[in-house]
Formats: sequence, C-alpha cells, structure tokens
Amino acid sequence: MPLLFSSVLFTLTYCSLADLIADTCKKTEYLDFCISTLRSNPDSKAADVEGLVRMILKVAFARPNATLNQVNDLLRKTEDRGLKQSLAICVSLYGDAVNFDIPRAIQSVGKDNFTARTGTNALF
Repeated sequence: MPLLFSSVLFTLTYCSLADLIADTCKKTEYLDFCISTLRSNPDSKAADVEGLVRMILKVAFARPNATLNQVNDLLRKTEDRGLKQSLAICVSLYGDAVNFDIPRAIQSVGKDNFTARTGTNALF
C-alpha cells in the first residue's frame, strides 16, 4: 500500500488531464482501489490536483490513527513490564508521526518543499 500512496502523490502533483482521477489511478498499483476511493468522495469531482492529493492522504492516514489507538489500548491493559516499555516506545515514536508529521505533510501539499513526502515516509 505505501507504493500506492507514493505513486498517487507523485502523479497527482503533475497530472492535469481531463479525467484526473482515472488518468492518475491508471499509474498506480491498485487501480480499482484508487478510483473507488477518490470517486467515493463527492468533493473529488470539483477538486484540483492538490485537493485530490489531500483526499488520498487523509484516507491513507485514517488507518494509522486507528493503529495508534489500538496500541494505546494495549499499553493501558498490559501488566507485563517489558511489553509495557516496548509499547510506550512505539506510542511515542509512531504517535509523533501520526500527530505531527502526517498533518504537516497534508498541509504542505502544493508547496515547494519536501515536507509532504517526509511525513508520508515517516509512517511507512
């Protein structure tokens, strides 16, 4: 899946053909998933390239939030000291990516810098 989102991010940035969604998704590994994800959002019909990038990033990063919540639940429930330490490290490092790097990546779409790419790489 990381390849899908990297491909979409790259191609959406440079593609401006008539059917932006279909033309962009043809270049990804998961054509059907890409098209259905973007077309399921009613805002995608009027979206420009940057809007589509933001949409796919938000979808891509919905799962990491759920994962972080699950790790936090495990941390609260475990009584094993070693596991608790490992989970705390995981929450700290993964949490930084989910809470700081990813939102910065989404905000950076359309700007001439590499923050968006760095934020996505932090997660994968």
